[in-house]
Amino acid sequence: MDVGRYPPNPFGLYDMAGNVWEFLQDIWRPYEADSGVKVNPAPGSPTQLGNSHLDISTRRVIRGGSWGGAPVNLRNSYRDSHPPPGSGVHVGFRCAKSIR
Repeated sequence: MDVGRYPPNPFGLYDMAGNVWEFLQDIWRPYEADSGVKVNPAPGSPTQLGNSHLDISTRRVIRGGSWGGAPVNLRNSYRDSHPPPGSGVHVGFRCAKSIR
């Protein structure tokens, strides 16, 4: 699919869903049902992150859905998980820079 084929979202961003699942640094675990807060635990200790991205072995959050998924997966609020060494054509990443 061509980049920028569809209009941008309200933030002016293009292609934020549907191309490939975006692999995140956030560690996968279910949201706590009673908390009401939807926060992904980010890695913080050496045992979680390792010395490099090659040492990551725990499942990580993926978002955005892919061309091969169901329509429900295309919601930005939907999340799933993926093992770091299990690459495939349906999972990628997006380079990002903090605005702060």
